[in-house]
Amino acid sequence: MPDHKLFRAGLWLLLGFLLIWVGSQINYVFLSPLITIIQTLLTPLIIAGLLFFLLRSPVRLLTARKVPKVLAILAVYLVLIGILTLLMVTIGPKIQAQFGQLTASLPGFIQSAVTGSYELIQSERFASLLSSSNINIDELAARASEIGMGILNFTSGYLSRFLGVVVNLVLVLVMVPFVLFYFLKDGDRMYEGFLRLVSLKRREPMRRLLEDLDKTIGLFIRGQFTVALCVGVLLWIGYSIIGLKFAIILALISMVTNVIPYIGAILAAVPAVLVGLAQSPALAVKVLIVTVIAQQLEGNLLSPLIVGKGLNIHPLTIILLLLAAGSFMGPLGLLFAVPVYAVFKIILTHLLEWKKAKAQEVHPG
Repeated sequence: MPDHKLFRAGLWLLLGFLLIWVGSQINYVFLSPLITIIQTLLTPLIIAGLLFFLLRSPVRLLTARKVPKVLAILAVYLVLIGILTLLMVTIGPKIQAQFGQLTASLPGFIQSAVTGSYELIQSERFASLLSSSNINIDELAARASEIGMGILNFTSGYLSRFLGVVVNLVLVLVMVPFVLFYFLKDGDRMYEGFLRLVSLKRREPMRRLLEDLDKTIGLFIRGQFTVALCVGVLLWIGYSIIGLKFAIILALISMVTNVIPYIGAILAAVPAVLVGLAQSPALAVKVLIVTVIAQQLEGNLLSPLIVGKGLNIHPLTIILLLLAAGSFMGPLGLLFAVPVYAVFKIILTHLLEWKKAKAQEVHPG
């Protein structure tokens, strides 16, 4: 029947798929400009949203002490600028120097890493280990050389595109402080304004839903940021102790990738091991030991202590999510798969509760 709810829902779903299909057929005219507009608008909003959950607590702490909200936001901004300035003065020159050296010596490092890998797998001890596993040493060495040269070609081919992304990122970051200011200033007002759009009957369930979403997202963002910062510092100290070159750059890479559960540790270890191999095979082993120690501390101490089990998601579910999201959306999928899944899980849980409560109202007892 045309008036049936399922029929109407199916009709809207078909119309949605039709619009997507039409848009994919006229990609240049419709889809590409739309994606560009969405990326331009969403990027500063997403970054400002992440910073909002990090900086909201100190702003609320100051406003609770009768400090006007605008002054509280400006005070937090000044403290943040002071911290960033201190880091730029103390660590900035080292990062700049190491980044310049790494860029200049990257091709040589990759070739040295390939050579070190070849020497390692040609050793008698390693050869006996592989022969017991029926693995051809020559094929493995050729494969390692092929991977190394592929990385070199990828790096040189996409360097200009990377610089373009950096320029766009700088432009976006100029907008972020202004967007963040209004998020911090009018966030509570936006929240209450949205609730006023909901009917009185459903306002309280909607408030509980928004509170759960706020708690979950805030816990994930603050926890991941704190854990990533701690892991980065631990790796920086460890890499410096064992004498690994570009320790700060590699620790920063690990901080960025560590926000990706499970897979991030592997992604961070790859460039560190390559640099270690370029220096000596023994140093590469030390890099692996330092990385494993840092990840064990993160998994068994830092994450349970800082994040806890607030998201209540099974590790296998997280791995499957990352594999699927990484295949469809690339790096962005890896970053946002877990929080998006947690959000949808909370929404679905509340929808089921609303449906159950509505059924009890219709059929009490």
